[in-house]
Amino acid sequence: MALLSYLTVIVPLTVSCALARNVCRDGLLSSLRDAVKFNPTPQVQELVQSLQQSDARLFGFFAFTLFLAFLVMLALGVVTGALAAGLSKEKGP
Repeated sequence: MALLSYLTVIVPLTVSCALARNVCRDGLLSSLRDAVKFNPTPQVQELVQSLQQSDARLFGFFAFTLFLAFLVMLALGVVTGALAAGLSKEKGP
């Protein structure tokens, strides 16, 4: 179930980024710039500047973030599945 939830979100997002790469790049960069406003540490500013210089770095960071989102959704799916299985055992048939 977690995999289906993830794919439902990621497939359209990936296709839209592949079709409109500049729009996706501009959106990612504006989101990063907004995030830097809330965390003005030099390390974060350095990271954002390095991501702005190269599309490969930006989309690599984006892929890494999507992978982390997959792991979170997978963990949530496992936990909720285990809870549902535990609750159904307690009730019985």
